[in-house]
Amino acid sequence: MRIAVSIGLLVGLAWAQQPNGVIDTLTDLVQHTEYLVPMRDGVPLATSVNLPIFSDTAAFDIDLGQLGVPGLSGRRRIRFAYPGTQYFVYPDQPDPYALPVMFTRTPYDKGRTELSKGYALLGYAGIEQDMRGRYHSWGVYLPMYSDSWDKTAYVQHLGAGVGHPLDITPTKEANTHEDGWDSYRWILDSLRYDSDRDGQITSADALRCNGKMGMFGGSALGNSQYQLAAAHPIDPNGRGLKCLLPIVASGEFYHSTGHHNGVFRERIIDGWLRGQVEFYGQWVNGPANPYDALQTIADYGPAIQNPQQAAEACIDFWTTMYRAHYPNSPARAIMDISHATLDANGNPQWRGPRSRYENIQVPVYNLTGWWDIFIDGQIQTWQYLMKYLPPALKKYQKLVIGPWAHQTIGTRATGDMRVLPDGRDHRYPPNVIEQFNVPDVSQLNVQAATRLVTSEVIGWFRYFLGTPTFQLPPDTAWQYIGSYFLQDLYARIPADTFRTGFYDFFNFLNGTGPLNNFPIEVKIGQNGTPTRQNITIPATGQSLFGDTTRTPVTPPQYEFDATKPNGRKNVRFYVVGPVADSLNDPPVGNYWVSADTFPLPGLSRLRLYLHGDGRLSEELPTAPEPPRSFVADPVDPVPTHGGPNMIVYTPDRARLSQGQMDFTDPAYRNLVLDRPARYTVNGKNYSDLISFVSDYVPESLCIAGFSTAQLYLALKPLWGAFQDSANGDVVVRVLDVYPDGREYYVFEGACNARAREYAESWADGQEDTSKPWYNLVAD
Repeated sequence: MRIAVSIGLLVGLAWAQQPNGVIDTLTDLVQHTEYLVPMRDGVPLATSVNLPIFSDTAAFDIDLGQLGVPGLSGRRRIRFAYPGTQYFVYPDQPDPYALPVMFTRTPYDKGRTELSKGYALLGYAGIEQDMRGRYHSWGVYLPMYSDSWDKTAYVQHLGAGVGHPLDITPTKEANTHEDGWDSYRWILDSLRYDSDRDGQITSADALRCNGKMGMFGGSALGNSQYQLAAAHPIDPNGRGLKCLLPIVASGEFYHSTGHHNGVFRERIIDGWLRGQVEFYGQWVNGPANPYDALQTIADYGPAIQNPQQAAEACIDFWTTMYRAHYPNSPARAIMDISHATLDANGNPQWRGPRSRYENIQVPVYNLTGWWDIFIDGQIQTWQYLMKYLPPALKKYQKLVIGPWAHQTIGTRATGDMRVLPDGRDHRYPPNVIEQFNVPDVSQLNVQAATRLVTSEVIGWFRYFLGTPTFQLPPDTAWQYIGSYFLQDLYARIPADTFRTGFYDFFNFLNGTGPLNNFPIEVKIGQNGTPTRQNITIPATGQSLFGDTTRTPVTPPQYEFDATKPNGRKNVRFYVVGPVADSLNDPPVGNYWVSADTFPLPGLSRLRLYLHGDGRLSEELPTAPEPPRSFVADPVDPVPTHGGPNMIVYTPDRARLSQGQMDFTDPAYRNLVLDRPARYTVNGKNYSDLISFVSDYVPESLCIAGFSTAQLYLALKPLWGAFQDSANGDVVVRVLDVYPDGREYYVFEGACNARAREYAESWADGQEDTSKPWYNLVAD
């Protein structure tokens, strides 16, 4: 049995289906129910609820000699509980059977990963939901639009009747969608269970949620956490959200996700967004109805005739339609929490005096990687949380940054830091993952369950949601267990309520631990006198998870209060160093740093200057130096190679291009590093890339924080329709040059620059299209 890992770090289990009267698969430990949860406009969303309830008879093969009857031997299958028995409870609360909730919302098909079943095995009510218009949910899918807050107060500043171009409702109802919040309130206020055991669930029955809820997930499953929590105020002392764990996600998008300083990020917009709409495999034929279960192209209106046109409309909405890549665009309030401001009373108001981050009164564990596409936005999100939350919650705002890309969180390999084709191991050291007590996610399977249940990630939810108690109710029926001196022998198992800790039960399922003080009654013959005793049911030696370590687990101890002496600091980041070569002798880099904030305060700033001869040094030029020139064609740019990417591939499309790629790889060098002169202007040859190289660095150099490049440029278009328009994108990329010639990606920045002097001339009423732009800052 293996765990499937997909793009958003979605981890799920493979589950058997048919009950057979014995607990022999993980599916036997979970009760699954499907709901259609109505949103405020009546559209129902498909929602899976998985509970720690036996779906098959809880029977195990045990040694009859353990029952305490002299002379009784052999093995027999013994019933411990019936189907429908809830086996995890919280006995210290008024309703022991009410459960904490783990909630995940996804556009990727909740049935693919069955993540919520894993939540149930941890002792929670696991709830997973298909977003609007996806898979089994009704309505129309507008990517990342229906999941956040009411946008009416913001979009009105974009014009009358403005909204998503694919929303065909007359009043642009999608502006009012708050699907995350509506689902959250349904879980808290409407999801009930048959607490009076009368066979039906009514408003008189108890609520399933005990008042504590957490959320987990990566990428889109992480973005939806921020969006839900920001929609309305969360009461930290009341029923509701108690913690979030968004992975490679963000609450701030336009600064760094769809655009980087205004530069269009083609693959996230024209890649992910197009894939969500154009290549969605669930389209069917049917009439236009934005409220029904049919997912038809007609739902997007008569102007949209095919999925490609729908995707183009989504792309235009993110880019050209409302100029969302401009820092002051009102459209940013549609997606960026920081721009969806509030008035003094907490109601939506464009450019209001209060921040929507004040709503997120929740501990948040922000997990990301240096080369994730959302890295800048997630750091920015954490900084806003630290700025606007009270001290009681600031101490629980975590930011963890590892040497990872979007799809490699929790692994040791990213980019060319991997096991190379010739077998050399150039992965990052084991401490990349050991600090969190997790197995390498790239090699994850269900046999790693012993590491998972004691990991820091699970510890986060244990800290805020609690740890359940395993409980079996007393059996009122006697079961035949064999013949004893020609008489029938019966047992009642358990004879009284049996309780033990979660980890004791886990060890028993894993075959590594016993069940101690288990109450039973035994009698000889149907009319015999029962004898009660507490026995020890020994470890079976057989793991339901397939674990081969034979190692019992103990309850993990994690302290997340950053103000306590042993508390996890709010910030932890990995300092990347050389791997598997002589450069790391003595060792430098490859360690974790704990801090209270990021960037680190008090660090000295290193200024390096570009020189006309191609040098990069700390030497400040004292006189004008000759400029360097390049010629670039926007239609045929220098390929992206490495860095914070999600679905960018190497030029030959052999693998993902992210993280620390080696630019001297012969397969790519002439495309991404040593680009030959491709253009001739006035008899002189030019490349579309220029490089500056520093002197040899004799000692280790650690760079931590945000770097910026300040460039003085002038631009003159040489061809095309706009030869008098001095606008363009500039990318600055920093590589680590090794003594043996290898060159690894470190970081890059970009900026979309407008003609500053031209803009000034236009503003002065004396438009001069020949004016250049210069003094460009890219970070």
